[in-house]
Amino acid sequence: MERLKPLSEHSLKQSQIDLVNVIANGPRKNTIGSNPMSGPFGVWLRTPRLGNPLQALGAALRFDSPLDDQVREIVICTVGTFYKAHFEVAVHLKLAIESGVDQKELKKLCENKTPNFPEKHQIAYIFSTELLEQNVVSDETYTRAAIFFTEEQLVALVSTIGYYCLISHTLNAFNIPLPENMSEPFS
Repeated sequence: MERLKPLSEHSLKQSQIDLVNVIANGPRKNTIGSNPMSGPFGVWLRTPRLGNPLQALGAALRFDSPLDDQVREIVICTVGTFYKAHFEVAVHLKLAIESGVDQKELKKLCENKTPNFPEKHQIAYIFSTELLEQNVVSDETYTRAAIFFTEEQLVALVSTIGYYCLISHTLNAFNIPLPENMSEPFS
């Protein structure tokens, strides 16, 4: 059961309305921004002074990242599946597939199996998994990642992992349900 009562657009304070407008009219407007009161945004609307910078960080990581779309979406799906964040995985599986990531390999993520992505994508998956499971990245994995990613990209990779940990924790702590138009990713 969802732990937060749904917000009514009519009861929003001006700071909440401003946040809704930023999300709805920003780079997410054709994706989740079409419903800026859902997912983690619906949680953050309760605290706009945190929600604004958090959504801005997410926008930078998604829409102005030095990582290519496939790598970014694999990382996001890896984090989401690690935490079993249903909403996040449902959203980003679709985006990953649209970016060209192999659907069969993404399904393995959802089944808690090791995917077999192309080498650059596989190292992003391994890097993410090590950081999630061990809270560190081995020297061997870092060295392999540095072959495929610049320092700027490695910073973006770690930042993406951290941000989507926050997203996953937010969704799970408040038990945010999937909207009716989304499919359960872990079935």
